[in-house]
Amino acid sequence: MARIENIAQLCHKIELADEMTDRVLEFEELEDGWERKDLLEKMLSPETWEEGRTELKEKLGSDPDGSRILACNLENALKTWNRLDDIGIPEDILTETMKAYSRFVEEYKVSYGSYGFDRDFWTMRQSSGYLFRIGELEYEMTAVPEADYKLIPGDKPAPGKTCKVISLHIPSGADISFQTLDRSIRRASVFFETFFPDYKDVPYICDTWLLYPKLKEMLPAYSKIILFQKLFNVYAVKDDTLDYKEWVFEDRDIDVENAPEDTSLQRTMKRYMLDGGTMGVGIGRLIMSF
Repeated sequence: MARIENIAQLCHKIELADEMTDRVLEFEELEDGWERKDLLEKMLSPETWEEGRTELKEKLGSDPDGSRILACNLENALKTWNRLDDIGIPEDILTETMKAYSRFVEEYKVSYGSYGFDRDFWTMRQSSGYLFRIGELEYEMTAVPEADYKLIPGDKPAPGKTCKVISLHIPSGADISFQTLDRSIRRASVFFETFFPDYKDVPYICDTWLLYPKLKEMLPAYSKIILFQKLFNVYAVKDDTLDYKEWVFEDRDIDVENAPEDTSLQRTMKRYMLDGGTMGVGIGRLIMSF
């Protein structure tokens, strides 16, 4: 059993920075004077995530470093951790899943020079138990309009029909070598069959800059990114998005002319963009089978 009794234990378990932990616990000790239980409950369901988050942030008021909304997210994460522990979810999966909070706090520091949290628009997935990190990848149980993608080439999906899918996400710093991804996906397949059988045989889809087809124009065929693309059938492309700035240069607002050149990927992409290239995202279905 890996039950956690309070927010302080959870912060320690996920290795949240001490400075941010102190701010979270300070908020938790306040006599708030308002009831947030119902709003937190809304943030546990995909249908009411955004409504609950918006209302909660209005109630919280000034929260310049995001520590208050982080504390609220962690309240739900604690509840979800213990619920999932009760059904036998392995402790290492729970820990690595909730470490997303610590990772985002550290990334905020890299971007802005101080600790903060600005990913509350995303982390309701972790705190509600709809997304799990298993090895190098994150797996989100969700549903999409069937007409948005091809189950099998040539299919004609019914308008308005939705399908359950598992959406793959690649955390920053993840190793996307084939062997590592193979281990992750195989373990995930067993995980969903065991704990969420409704998602046992659903398609795995991924929406990421790593699948953008034009990366083939700038990277060698043996690069990890190009080999990663070979695992997917890319069925849609969105051009001229800024995702690559966030993930490659760690600054969504940076001008390409001023982008860093600390890695070979940064240097290659910067040169490509300055020569008139474009970047976007690709959306694909995993074609590996187990």
